[in-house]
Amino acid sequence: MLMLRLVFRLILPLTLVCAALIAVAPYVDQPALPPSAEWDAYGFGACDLPCWGGITIGQTSFARTLPALRANVSAFTEFANVPAQMLIYGKQSPYEFSGMIMYLQQRVDSISLNLRLPLDRFIDALGAPDCVIYADTAPPNREGGWLMWDHGDTPIGVLVYGRTVQLRTPALTVYAVQIGAALGDGICEHAPVNPVAWRGIAPFWRYQEWSATP
Repeated sequence: MLMLRLVFRLILPLTLVCAALIAVAPYVDQPALPPSAEWDAYGFGACDLPCWGGITIGQTSFARTLPALRANVSAFTEFANVPAQMLIYGKQSPYEFSGMIMYLQQRVDSISLNLRLPLDRFIDALGAPDCVIYADTAPPNREGGWLMWDHGDTPIGVLVYGRTVQLRTPALTVYAVQIGAALGDGICEHAPVNPVAWRGIAPFWRYQEWSATP
């Protein structure tokens, strides 16, 4: 019994130190990632988020959207205009994607993209998320969630599938990106599904539990 107490006394401080290091790791300054061909091909290198592909929510007009796509999104290949929307596609391997640009009063109101990019690119560009919304639509045996950045009146969200939220690693893949008013103002406070303030590296099921806690 005395030996167990001694071991416990030795291990407890180390455990506390490790927990503290994990907690502060997301906030430690890290060098920017090197340039990425896919990041640029999908238009994220043209301007800083929440601007995308040379398109700024609330400012870029309907008439300027297509020229901006052609100039700044090299993966872009096709489009179709429908009422208040432009459907966009990139069908040239390996940079394939689809998306939708929505308009309000002839100006871009929101952007939705379906593509695949490493999460670390978004963390590098935006920092740690403001909140997490658990996604119950993940594929079988996988978990997922929306990582959200309030970013003033132009919120940003990325959909990630995986077992753990991992910062600054390419281990998790972003499958969808939402930018703009369609997410709603103050997404981390007023989302229809209970959001959880960012608590660092944790399994998505823990975020689900926290979201279910009153």
